[in-house]
Amino acid sequence: MSFGQEFVALFTQMQIVPAIFLIVGLILVCIELFIPGFGIFGISGSVCLLLGFILQAVLGEFNLVRAVILIMLLLIVIGIVFLTMLLLVKLGWISHSVIVQNKTAVSTDITEGTLDYSSLVGKSGIATTQLRPIGKALIGEEEYDVIAFNGMMFDKGTKLAVVKVEGVKIIVKEIKETKE
Repeated sequence: MSFGQEFVALFTQMQIVPAIFLIVGLILVCIELFIPGFGIFGISGSVCLLLGFILQAVLGEFNLVRAVILIMLLLIVIGIVFLTMLLLVKLGWISHSVIVQNKTAVSTDITEGTLDYSSLVGKSGIATTQLRPIGKALIGEEEYDVIAFNGMMFDKGTKLAVVKVEGVKIIVKEIKETKE
């Protein structure tokens, strides 16, 4: 038989049970491409594909040429689905994928190596250097590198309050004293 005849015979002589296993297996493997995780879909899909091959070999007329044709078709379909997924990720239609990650898995604010200055918010201190807009301030009993809010500039000795902390950036604002 020619290649074309074997190709046609593969699908016309395929039993229904192996066909179902092959289709379900292919769907599960494609789902695993889009939703990677523990591998339940991928493992189940691979098992279904293997069972489909075995059942077709046992139940129907199956030879080496038909087996190669079937494997090539499955790989082509999985490849097309994979390339489609990559295209969708690149176009931004799929926001997050293991293949291309748009966001970091680590917190952008504080990591294990970053000091946590969030307890300083609301506390007051005194500028120990000029803030132009970066300088040093004594907050509590410790001196910190600080940044003036909105790029303001303050002289040494200005009373300051911590308004925000972003990672290791301590952002301060001048405390305006009110006269009574």
